[in-house]
Amino acid sequence: MKFRPHVPNNCPPEDANFTSGEVYRMTKEKPSDSDFLSFRELKPEKSYPSECIASGLSVYTKIEGVRRLQARIPRFRKMNVARGNLNKTHGKMKNTPSQLHESHHTWWLESNCTPWAFFEILNDEDDT
Repeated sequence: MKFRPHVPNNCPPEDANFTSGEVYRMTKEKPSDSDFLSFRELKPEKSYPSECIASGLSVYTKIEGVRRLQARIPRFRKMNVARGNLNKTHGKMKNTPSQLHESHHTWWLESNCTPWAFFEILNDEDDT
């Protein structure tokens, strides 16, 4: 599997799994390519403790994870929650629990993956 060009060698880690199932991510409006950029892509000049983690995207496998993110961090309150259904062609991911929620995962996208095409915005009543 080929990953995006900014993903370093030896990444994703060997214990990462092929993507599968529903995941949630914050988006500004209707999902677009700018909502699916890694920290490495957003700030190429910055130094990160883990280049591998910085080259992946944060997603949650449970809606409670993104809702807690919205509740605790003001800049996320005005953002939308988007849901995507992943399969093994979309890349690899690894559970990287955060202080906010144990369902946090890092997702390394396959080089031709266009997640904005299959993620959809959820309404508040969609929290199931």
